[in-house]
Amino acid sequence: MEARSMNAPETSPDRRKKTLVIGYGNELRGDDGAGRKLAEEVESWGIDGVETLSVRQLAPEIASALHGCSRAVFADATAANDTVTEVRVIPLGPHDNRTAAPPRSHHCGPNEILALAAKLYGATPAAVLITIPGVDFGFSESLSPRAAANLSVALDAARRLIEARPADGIGWEKDPGFAPGEFTSRP
Repeated sequence: MEARSMNAPETSPDRRKKTLVIGYGNELRGDDGAGRKLAEEVESWGIDGVETLSVRQLAPEIASALHGCSRAVFADATAANDTVTEVRVIPLGPHDNRTAAPPRSHHCGPNEILALAAKLYGATPAAVLITIPGVDFGFSESLSPRAAANLSVALDAARRLIEARPADGIGWEKDPGFAPGEFTSRP
């Protein structure tokens, strides 16, 4: 995880243009670490204006990292099954934040983090969740072949989201620009 104080959010004018990629999951539970691996790979790209956080779980303190960012990409593993077989890009937004319950513990979902940021700072970034299907959540530090293939697809989605520069300069507030099923992977 990047060594930046969560208690004192950066408020420089340049931060308004930043994209924050937050990958979360337990890297010691096999495919559950896929979100963290996505954030770590994005960090290695060295793209100006992109910051990353790789954390085991979302916690209320992460809301301060969103302060002033224009866009946020959350990435997490999900269990693959008969209906969940492909990487998905799910728009999150103010409509989700109004119905999100306030955090009651140290574990929150993306909507709760966004709702807390809205309550604390009066605004939230445009946000999406990238889900990465996996099949092996046992004790392991490695991804299964299926999750590794899905991670590759998710990284392509993340790159396209990060590189999107619509006319308004912020991007994908209402629709991240991906058709359902556009990002698919074959196990």
